[in-house]
Amino acid sequence: MKGEFEAVYSLPFFIDPETFSIGISDAYALLDGENRSKLLNNAVDSVRYYIEPQENYLRWRMPHGHTMSFDLVPDKLRISYTKFFGEIGMNLSGIRKEVTTLTEQDTTEVGFDIGFTVDNIIMLNGHWRNAFFNLGVFGIDFRAGSRDHLLGGALDKAGWVMLGDQAMVPILNLGSAIGSKLQLLLELDILPLPAVKTGIFYYF
Repeated sequence: MKGEFEAVYSLPFFIDPETFSIGISDAYALLDGENRSKLLNNAVDSVRYYIEPQENYLRWRMPHGHTMSFDLVPDKLRISYTKFFGEIGMNLSGIRKEVTTLTEQDTTEVGFDIGFTVDNIIMLNGHWRNAFFNLGVFGIDFRAGSRDHLLGGALDKAGWVMLGDQAMVPILNLGSAIGSKLQLLLELDILPLPAVKTGIFYYF
């Protein structure tokens, strides 16, 4: 995608705009001499990120996957396996970072290149009357630039269950859709992130 990007933020002069650390040791130093003048004049340091119009492309990548599923009990219990190829990735180079302080202005070039991989999704899906559940596991990892397996490597050191270089994460959710033409949905996500979903559906 072609386009333009610009983001600017400013901070009081006594806060480093890149690290956000406070550069003055105490309040007395802040109210002394030159610092007092800066304070009265609302002096700020700023950081600006931008790209030149139509100079760079934002690239977005999506994987493709294949799923095999089998009915253990017809219309009631199913097991499936999904294999993905590729990653969910985004990169943009040529971002200019302009740091402006009271005494100088400095411009450098930065960019980002990140990617997530999700793979080996194994799911057991059950459905009985108005109730359902989904139980499974999937592999996940994260990359930044040329540094691979950031999430998988960290979780491997913590003793997490692994499949290759990916950390295996459990999935568990269950719920019920009550009604026929007009249904009330109540769904509970337990793993990996807790959440509650509700809704009303009407079928013509």
